Amino acid sequence: MKKSKKHTKKTPQKSTTYRPTLAEKRLLEVLLDPDHRLKSVTDICGVAKCDRHVYYTAFNKPAFVDYYTKESKALIKKAHSGIINASIRQALQGDAAHTKILLTMAGDYADRQIFPDKHGNPQPVAGDIILNPIEKATRIAFILQRAIENKKKAELLDNKKDGQ
Repeated sequence: MKKSKKHTKKTPQKSTTYRPTLAEKRLLEVLLDPDHRLKSVTDICGVAKCDRHVYYTAFNKPAFVDYYTKESKALIKKAHSGIINASIRQALQGDAAHTKILLTMAGDYADRQIFPDKHGNPQPVAGDIILNPIEKATRIAFILQRAIENKKKAELLDNKKDGQ
């Protein structure tokens, strides 16, 4: 005697992908807009049309923080070339402080950098070597320019591979 299979309704599996609530979406829009970066929590919530409770509850959710971080990094990647060009302009004017922050955010900075010398040859910079701001800016600009050139070469190689 054969046993018959019972027909059971399958419950749909819940998605493991985080989906922000409507209020969190509005909050994210404001948080990711550079025009609001210096605003207070109260002002951000006012623009997002949510209360402070939504803000703090959202940031207590690891999934929201991960989503916010991912979206922030995506914005940086979209503006990558513009950020590098702005960094080069600032570095050539002697302001290289923000370059460290940008390189750290991109994961391309280590505390013991190897700077090129005046001729582009690698030169380790030990803690006891002091570079004047112009020399430091020039070397950082050289590194960033080389990074742009390497990225362009890699893109050309990728395009050639895709075309074949």
